[in-house]
Amino acid sequence: MHAPPSKKTAPPAATGKGATPSNGGTQAAHAPAAVSPASSLPAQGPAQTHKSTVHRDDRIPFNTKLRFESDDSAFVIQGTTTDVSMSGAFLNSDHLPPGVQEGMEGVVFLEMSKGGNTFEVSFHCSVARVTPKGLGLNFENEVE
Repeated sequence: MHAPPSKKTAPPAATGKGATPSNGGTQAAHAPAAVSPASSLPAQGPAQTHKSTVHRDDRIPFNTKLRFESDDSAFVIQGTTTDVSMSGAFLNSDHLPPGVQEGMEGVVFLEMSKGGNTFEVSFHCSVARVTPKGLGLNFENEVE
């Protein structure tokens, strides 16, 4: 039995353990072999493999308003952020009330805009650190 004629494709790229190309198994000959589609940043080398294209700790520049509300409703803290990651954000605020502590749990609300409409996205979080400039918030999610 003869194998069907093969399509002209570039050699398979090193896409990490268990990963498959998203275009049905073919890659354009001009496509770079080790570029992360989400960030368009080249991979660091063949020894590193990536489970996903966005890592929990990759910081993405993102200027927006943030609001933290503690689970016990004792604290509502408003501020801004300049970047976010899948694992958290830093809430810049010059007005931290006394009593805010690491480990405190709550919900963080991020303000987003699209097409002239403004809406909020919320994540359950915990306070990872408290500084004079604001709060380090750790998002509690199951994204891998």
